[in-house]
Amino acid sequence: MRVLFLFLFLVTGTAYAQDNWSSYYFPVDASMATDYQGVPAETFDSGKSVLEPPAGIHGFNAVAKRHFSFTDGTRARFWGTNLCFNASFPEYDQAEILAERIAFFGFNAVRLLHMDYSFEPDGIFEGTSGRLSANQLKKLDYFIFQLKQRGIYVDMCLLSSRSFTEADGVPAAALLGRGAKGTAIFDPTLITLQKQYALDLLTHLNPYTKMRYCDDPAIALVEINDDNTLAGFKPSTLPEYYKKEYNEMLDIWLSEANRRDAYEGSQLSLTPEIRSWEMEKHAKTSMLKTLGQNEVILYVDKVTPTPWHLQFCVGGVRLAKDFEYVLKFSAKAGHPLTIGAETQQHFPPWQNLGLNRNFDLTDKFQTFEVPFTATEDCDNAKVGFIVGFETGDITIKDVSLHENVLAAEIRDFNYSLEKKYLNQMRAYLRDDVGVKVPIGIGASANPAQLSLQEECLDYVDHRAFWDLPALPDKPTDMGDFRILDKSIFTNPNRGILSIIAGPKGGAKQSPWTVSEWSHCYPNQFAYETPLLLAEKARQNDWDALFQFVFTSGHGAEKTYDDIHSFFDINANAQQLMLCSFAGRLFLNNDKRPPFTFGITKKCAILKFGNQTIKVGSIKNTDSGWTPEGKFNWGTAPTLLSNN
Repeated sequence: MRVLFLFLFLVTGTAYAQDNWSSYYFPVDASMATDYQGVPAETFDSGKSVLEPPAGIHGFNAVAKRHFSFTDGTRARFWGTNLCFNASFPEYDQAEILAERIAFFGFNAVRLLHMDYSFEPDGIFEGTSGRLSANQLKKLDYFIFQLKQRGIYVDMCLLSSRSFTEADGVPAAALLGRGAKGTAIFDPTLITLQKQYALDLLTHLNPYTKMRYCDDPAIALVEINDDNTLAGFKPSTLPEYYKKEYNEMLDIWLSEANRRDAYEGSQLSLTPEIRSWEMEKHAKTSMLKTLGQNEVILYVDKVTPTPWHLQFCVGGVRLAKDFEYVLKFSAKAGHPLTIGAETQQHFPPWQNLGLNRNFDLTDKFQTFEVPFTATEDCDNAKVGFIVGFETGDITIKDVSLHENVLAAEIRDFNYSLEKKYLNQMRAYLRDDVGVKVPIGIGASANPAQLSLQEECLDYVDHRAFWDLPALPDKPTDMGDFRILDKSIFTNPNRGILSIIAGPKGGAKQSPWTVSEWSHCYPNQFAYETPLLLAEKARQNDWDALFQFVFTSGHGAEKTYDDIHSFFDINANAQQLMLCSFAGRLFLNNDKRPPFTFGITKKCAILKFGNQTIKVGSIKNTDSGWTPEGKFNWGTAPTLLSNN
């Protein structure tokens, strides 16, 4: 049966639009939930149709013909979810409950993230060093055994949020922050500790499965690290010990083959010569131009109170987020006046891309060098001069746009350094530890890292969030945050819809995964994403998606009717219902599941057999925004809107 899609541009709102709500949640045993709009709870038990227990029945996961494939040739796809912090170490009875709940809603994989966050009982380490806790391993072993028995595979992430310590032999450990972001990629001590952790964990024998983790086909993926990259890295932020270490490595690298001289001599302007630039006129403005040798004279005859109504500019310039650039030009005017320089998108909504500055001209040529940092990736940026401040003659010449030379040196050095690290870690995991499954990383938000993944690893990972909360004042105040509360359809260039577009620059060469996706609570349009993402992922032939997050532990895994997280869905009936159907869309290899769906302005609509259900917004009882602009999380039970 064909899956129905309704792509509607949704109106935005600042509060929930529906007036009528009904209590609904899935209790500890999800199969015992009450009927929802006339359909029984078993309707949402997708595990019975998509899981093939035990995990590993088809052999090890591998890469074949740019996709995941099991040893026996079966195509491997993973519709997964994340478990964070101590959620990976549930007590024995809770391990069975949690594994059964994940299976019920049709997730065939879990990603174990932030296991290294802390020491027991919150993390995997014992005491204050990198020794693994025997007690925590027992709980992890039993939990993975329970997952395996239900047909649920495991993606094991190694370096996530570890706090390295002086006891580990790490200088200035307290200054590194969780995960030692960036530093863990080049410091030899930190790399050695990562290798030891990987060896200790992956060669550990699980007494329940009677297999080492590196030998267990239920472990489908291994990640070297999560959200840890030198792409966009700022060495100035390093502690002094590591800044010195980094700079010494950089100096050696630059001295090889006279790289600095090569950079100085190879800079080509990112913009064409000024003779090919164009005048842009709005409203009732007027301007003429004459062209000279690498210069232009603009005759501004009529302006408005809005200076940008007259511009001299060029489009089609490619800028990369967080890259540093320098716009250089010389200019003069017939009499003292002001011009502006700007970079922006050359398409709606014309967003500024990092440069917006004015310059005072005289009747003598002045040369300006203007550094700026691009705020977004853009393949069609406009670079131009705003010349509508007042009438007069303006001469502009010798215009060039370059990447900052030092920034380019550091960027390429960081690339080589991270490439060395990834190759080294992958080889160690494969050859010394004995990992048999695909090895990757949890992607950072920086797209510059994608080519590194393609070059060094077994698959390419991404992440996509919509309406991440901003915590402007007190990060510890869970009610003090800001969201847009808009539909994903309001901006197709960001978040969920941007990742749905798929690989850029041609067909993908490696398996394509999304290790973290979330349409964050309390955005009122969160019903849009699960089915849409699953269907598009299937159409684009992706290999794995992991919702973020099923539970973050710390007791949240035992809460079933009260949402108190931007991300956790264990108590979010809306996301559980929709993910159960989305998993069927993505995982059924050879046939379409017997349902259709649509997305409207108020809800997702599912039709199967003679049944139709609508899944709209969700909230806690009495939750909402206060007059002071804070969010009241409310109380149990959760409520679903009546559409």
